[in-house]
Amino acid sequence: MTASPSTRSGRAPASPPPRSKFALTGEEGLRHCRSVDIMADAAHAIFNKPARACTGNFFIDDVLLYEAGERDFDKYRVDPSKALMPDFFVPENTPLPPGVSMGPKV
Repeated sequence: MTASPSTRSGRAPASPPPRSKFALTGEEGLRHCRSVDIMADAAHAIFNKPARACTGNFFIDDVLLYEAGERDFDKYRVDPSKALMPDFFVPENTPLPPGVSMGPKV
C-alpha cells in the first residue's frame, strides 16, 4: 500500500465552512449574510497553522477566527440590522463563540 501525497507531506484537506450564508444569494438574501471576507480571513488563519496541527479538520469560520483572537464579527455582516441566515453545512446545535450572535444588531 502506498501513501497518498497528503499523507507523505503530513497534510490533508481542511475546510472552513461558513456559519452563515455569504454573499452568494439574491438581493434580499444578501442582507442576511456575512461578506466573503470572513472566508478569506478563515483561510488565512488555516494557512498560518502548522500543517500537522490542523490537517483534515472541518472548521467553522467564526469558531476558527475566535480561537485565532478575532472578537469583532459584526464587521463581516453585510447588513447588521438583519439576522444572519444559517448555512446548512453547520449543525443547528453547534455553539457560537462567546459574544457572537446570529440575530440582528439593534
